[in-house]
Amino acid sequence: EEWDGMYDIYGTILYRANLDGTGVEKLEQYEPPQVPEGLLGSVNLNYMTADAEGNLWVCESGWFYHYELPEGWDPGQGNQWEYYVDDGQETYIRKLDANGAEITRLDISSLTEDMEYFYVNSMQMDGAGNIYICYEMNVYVLGPDGQKLFTLEAPEYVYNLVRLGDGTIGAMSWDTATGKQILKTINAGTKSWGQDVPLPMNVNTIYNGNGNYDFFYSDSSNFYGYNIETGEPEKLLNWIGCDINQNDLMAVIPLEDERIVCFTYSWDYGGGSGSSTEIALLSKKPASEVEQKTVLTLACLWLDYTLRGEIIKFNKTNGKYRIEVQDYSEYNTEEDWNAGLTKLTTEITSGKVPDMFCTDQLPIKQYAAKGLLEDLYPYIDADPELGRDALMENVLKAMEIDGKLYETASN
Repeated sequence: EEWDGMYDIYGTILYRANLDGTGVEKLEQYEPPQVPEGLLGSVNLNYMTADAEGNLWVCESGWFYHYELPEGWDPGQGNQWEYYVDDGQETYIRKLDANGAEITRLDISSLTEDMEYFYVNSMQMDGAGNIYICYEMNVYVLGPDGQKLFTLEAPEYVYNLVRLGDGTIGAMSWDTATGKQILKTINAGTKSWGQDVPLPMNVNTIYNGNGNYDFFYSDSSNFYGYNIETGEPEKLLNWIGCDINQNDLMAVIPLEDERIVCFTYSWDYGGGSGSSTEIALLSKKPASEVEQKTVLTLACLWLDYTLRGEIIKFNKTNGKYRIEVQDYSEYNTEEDWNAGLTKLTTEITSGKVPDMFCTDQLPIKQYAAKGLLEDLYPYIDADPELGRDALMENVLKAMEIDGKLYETASN
């Protein structure tokens, strides 16, 4: 149905596919909960997981409203939002079969009856089939039949849940005393909090564990496996080295055979190609089987979204060269936020100098004074398609050091 001012029609659709991207098939029997008759609003799919039998468990939230317009109201004479009435929200947790048809709808009204608003921040299922959801500082645990088993309250806000390698659940929160990130494990048998696991300072996003690691996590550049017993992370891969922009990751699923499934969503800002969604399946391969290219190293203390994307695009399309990024901020610690810069400086002093620098936060003038940097002007002048005349020379002039150009602006 079309109406004035309509830009697009959208809704939630579920698909399944093989890991190699083939066999894409719509789950025809999936129907999201409907907006109640007489109301406006929308229902969104927030979380989804699968149980041991291959059924899907979904968490959906609906937000509803209506307008109490006066009799004879003329849309050309006023704004209908002045008559907006909030009808609240509903949270649905449903069990679906492999084709998307509803099997069970859990009644969680007992959790929300005393709250004006209730929003599920995260949802997980443990190895016994119990469902965990969190909101603000509380974790609610439901049995497979939807009956509430117990509730745990944390001292601080709980913002994510993760299934650990042994099938139990952990909650990401903050340590009240130190202000640092922790993972609070949950003991379903005693219906209580278990161990508080301090998390590395560079944890960006945390992912479910498996038989190899208790959980996995990403920082701004790398992907790690973590064992709670040893308290030590193991770097498994560098995202740029796998031609994946970490900022585009929507989900990461490590498999038991050490392969890693990645879902990415990206938007081509200014490129005109719009958005794209991809599934990437990563697997280990001997270095001898990888196409050999000349490696250019780039050192940085942080890499912005645009430059990260351009490096990945270059690596995918250039047949001769490949850029490897070393983000030294990964070496920073809670005790020493300059540890990465110290390590880079030590390596440069010992003769291990990268081919390129991302100059943000780096002492470029000191590097130039020591003769570590190349003047870029001769390369610009020798380029038949470029030259200084093609550039904004006043910008280059402003970036000179003693008449030489050691760095350029990205835009």
